[in-house]
Amino acid sequence: MKDTLATNRRALLQAAAVLGVTMTPALMKDALAQASAAPKTKNLIDVHRHFAVAAVSQAAEAATGAGGGAGTNTRSIEALLDDMDKGGVKIGVLSTGTEAPFKNPATKVATCRKLNEDMAKARSDHPGRFGIFANLPVPDIDATLKEIEYAFDTLKADGVHMFSNIGGKWFGDVSLGPIYAELNRRKAVIKTHPAVNECCSFKSLDELVGSGVVELGTDSMRAITMTLFSGTAAKYPDMKIIWSHNGGSLTSMVERFFYAYGSDPKWKTALPNGVEHELKKFYFDTAQAYHPVTLQGIKELAGVPNIMFGTDYAFRTALETILAIEKSNVFNAAELAAIGSGNARKLLPNLPA
Repeated sequence: MKDTLATNRRALLQAAAVLGVTMTPALMKDALAQASAAPKTKNLIDVHRHFAVAAVSQAAEAATGAGGGAGTNTRSIEALLDDMDKGGVKIGVLSTGTEAPFKNPATKVATCRKLNEDMAKARSDHPGRFGIFANLPVPDIDATLKEIEYAFDTLKADGVHMFSNIGGKWFGDVSLGPIYAELNRRKAVIKTHPAVNECCSFKSLDELVGSGVVELGTDSMRAITMTLFSGTAAKYPDMKIIWSHNGGSLTSMVERFFYAYGSDPKWKTALPNGVEHELKKFYFDTAQAYHPVTLQGIKELAGVPNIMFGTDYAFRTALETILAIEKSNVFNAAELAAIGSGNARKLLPNLPA
């Protein structure tokens, strides 16, 4: 990979010299990305590809009355596919990347059903290119159980999508037990995604750098903490949970989990098999979390078999994500193949061949 990038760089510099063009760092980055796109074999599975279409933005605006917001990042199905093709992604597993469409309790149930059916239609319109993680109207227990049934039995979803928090409940909260019990019974895959919360955002910091820089990753860590120490992870061992963005700020906090568990006997009830046992059952995706430090940390914590390729499109592209992972030098060729598609194939066996 390094040889390819070096060759492309030399060729671009030579061409620029002939044309009299000054190759700035920004131009070089863009040109290298385009030059590297052609040879990408289409074999990746992207488990974190947002259904970034107008219907999501419209639903968000209807629910909040304040526009779709950055979380919708509206594109089109054609744009999704184009990005997949450029980055070597064979299959994108669609999910809704923002909680905004589900903010209004009066419309939440109908919105979940509508967007789930929209994703299923995109899958059928483009055979072999998409899987789906179905939305759930959490924390409405009865409606959520009905949508789980419809998603799996009628739409043949590959899994469900739940936010780190919504409606004042964090993922892992024991009050959502009936939902976990049904997902556990079905041995379901649950794709989680961080959400802006209403309790803990540091407003001045959010205004400075945006909630995506610190707060969203921190909220994933809150949800992981809740799932572990509430006893939810141990009580429902057949749920298969994917944490977005390599678990957010998890790797920097995990020592505190081990310390808390070891310093108070009460946690033996919630975590009878220990913290490490539960953490190593979790799955993690690489979306916006492909710095070498982050990748090395999650490799040490979870192991390669529990890491999967994810892009967070439309916030990042498939090409920049896979190039960064390859460039990190954290994984060898066999590990890259497992992360790129092999691990997802095992976890989501019903994806297109």
